Amino acid sequence: MIKDIWDDSIEGLIQVLKATRSDTGLATLVEELICDAVDTLVNGGLIMFAGNGGSFADAQHLSAELVGTMGYRRPPIASILLGANSSTLSAIANDYAWEECLAREFECLRRERTTLIVLSTSGNSKNILELVRTASGLGASCWGLTGAQGGELSKLCRTIKVPSGRTDRIQEIHGHLGHLICQEIEMRLGFVRSENV
Repeated sequence: MIKDIWDDSIEGLIQVLKATRSDTGLATLVEELICDAVDTLVNGGLIMFAGNGGSFADAQHLSAELVGTMGYRRPPIASILLGANSSTLSAIANDYAWEECLAREFECLRRERTTLIVLSTSGNSKNILELVRTASGLGASCWGLTGAQGGELSKLCRTIKVPSGRTDRIQEIHGHLGHLICQEIEMRLGFVRSENV
């Protein structure tokens, strides 16, 4: 019956939320990411997001929250999603390699100050790893949101590891943390919340 599935699904999410809340190390990392992003923006920089599949959609969502709004009447915040131009993505994948499709785009769009936030449930996506290697080499501040294992990504950048191995649960928490991050960026940039948004 749907009631059993309903209860099990919500209970599973609650348990991951509780584990996330109790992990003070995660809270510290989120605070550091927010401070880093605000510092980048105050100094004329850019926030970049990237991901694959569902994580691509989540990354796109979060970039849109910054360019649009999370609840504040304000100017747009400089943010972009890598890989959103399908012609560019397919051209690079065809002419070079899939692993380079995000890294090459990063090279031409980055600013002197750039904070890169990548979402990867496994932390092992080859194009994400190549992107972070390239971005780090060019002086960007790199952050990863992953699942509990962190994968190879956790060896390359500061990584916020959601305490779950299930893709759906990881993505649900990524969405929650992403909203928190965007809201805090707005607030710390000094914008005033609007009741009309």
